[in-house]
Amino acid sequence: ARIIMLITGTFLLTYTTSPITLTDGLEQLLGPLKKIHVPVHELAMMMSIGQYFPGTTAIHKMDPRTKIVSVILYIIALFTCKGIVAYLLTLVYLIAAVRISKIKLKTILKGIKPVVIIIVFTAILNMFYTQGDVLVQVWRFKITDNGIRNAIMMVARIIMLITGTFLLTYTTS
Repeated sequence: ARIIMLITGTFLLTYTTSPITLTDGLEQLLGPLKKIHVPVHELAMMMSIGQYFPGTTAIHKMDPRTKIVSVILYIIALFTCKGIVAYLLTLVYLIAAVRISKIKLKTILKGIKPVVIIIVFTAILNMFYTQGDVLVQVWRFKITDNGIRNAIMMVARIIMLITGTFLLTYTTS
């Protein structure tokens, strides 16, 4: 009887409350743990990653297998991009998909927030460890023109990759 009540209560909560509201509520509930240095925001966000956001858009209605194939093709396109034009075309496709899905930008940005450290670290590594014309040098560390270009493209690629894959999980039940 307890398990049935737990499952029923969980379904009722998740079907009547938006995932953003659930995540914000969980973050507030766990708030006191911040005093002992528990990463409350990150925990709440990890619980929202992969959540389904109900909707009636064309993307929500697509067959899950079609969505998976589309995401795989999107990832292949993203990793084979050579140059700014290819990235811009891929970005236009992503923006169109996000707009059609009606998933709020705030939701996507909240999903990206837990990996910001990895994104920044990747950008720094690309700036300092890529050959090219030296723009700035501090001790043994050199920032090159190619390093900055690679860092920008890598950050764009990572953010677009995360956003594209989140779109799959946010629109598939």
